[in-house]
Amino acid sequence: MSIRDRLRKFQLAQLSQIEVASPCTVDWDEMEGDEKVRFCSQCQLHVFNLSAMDVEEAGARVAEHTDDLCIRFYRRADGTMLTRDCPEGAEGKRKRRRDQLQAAATFTFGAVVAGSMVLPVQGAYPRPAAMRVWMRTEIHSGRSAGLPTWLDRVRDAEVPMKDGTTLLMLAARVGNVEAARILLTHGANVHARDHQGRTPLAIALAEKQWKVATLLKQSGGTL
Repeated sequence: MSIRDRLRKFQLAQLSQIEVASPCTVDWDEMEGDEKVRFCSQCQLHVFNLSAMDVEEAGARVAEHTDDLCIRFYRRADGTMLTRDCPEGAEGKRKRRRDQLQAAATFTFGAVVAGSMVLPVQGAYPRPAAMRVWMRTEIHSGRSAGLPTWLDRVRDAEVPMKDGTTLLMLAARVGNVEAARILLTHGANVHARDHQGRTPLAIALAEKQWKVATLLKQSGGTL
């Protein structure tokens, strides 16, 4: 698998963590707009259809909006989000579209069923969670430019993933020195430990990320 494919897989996994905080039942077909974005007259917000975008565009849409964000997407039964650039053949895409239309006509938004049916989800997405998702994506991708702005807006940026990994630990693992420096400047906990008891410094050393390890050591990091 190429680096690009691994990155896309990671981005799709991050997108699939999105949860709609305020489900909406307004009919998509009654909104004005195109396939990707329409305006909801009831909530007075633009609704972005992430499943009509590829992974990179969907991620950019989530990351660039600093106000309330309303989204629509299709979620598979296994929890993954459906995007336009899913690796399927043309016939498979046509069949999937037919399944989507049938699901939209048969089930209400946010329904959960077993099997392979693809269901639509629509509603407001809480910004802090969105920002945390995309900070992780930026760090994993080796970028850092947007971190200061996002960190200034998210008070709970240190909320760990299920395995206990924090943003600083992720930066240590992938060797993103600039991201680690920005996180430390914003008060990231250099002594935090994941579920395996590893600190950011221990992770950096294990992954042979010497530059990040040096920075963490200089910042008071310990094993």
